[in-house]
Amino acid sequence: PRCFACEEHRMDFEVEAFAAKAEGADAAFVGHQHTEESRALANRERRRASVLTCERGLHSAIDSGDVRLARMWSKALREAKARLLLAEAKLP
Repeated sequence: PRCFACEEHRMDFEVEAFAAKAEGADAAFVGHQHTEESRALANRERRRASVLTCERGLHSAIDSGDVRLARMWSKALREAKARLLLAEAKLP
């Protein structure tokens, strides 16, 4: 198991690496708009992964009966969902 910050960092790294690889392979053929769209899609995927991580953390905290931890994960989940909505709003 990984802590929330480590999981966030790992997911960000994987998505950025994937996006960079995809952008690098298509760099000669894509325009500025496509690059912006790729970045927006990568950002949305990171935000979705963050929501899933928070949901797992919240369920784990609830199952363990740790009220303080459940509150922390609940707050993180609300914030992650808000960031996901913003990321989705930036998609074309």
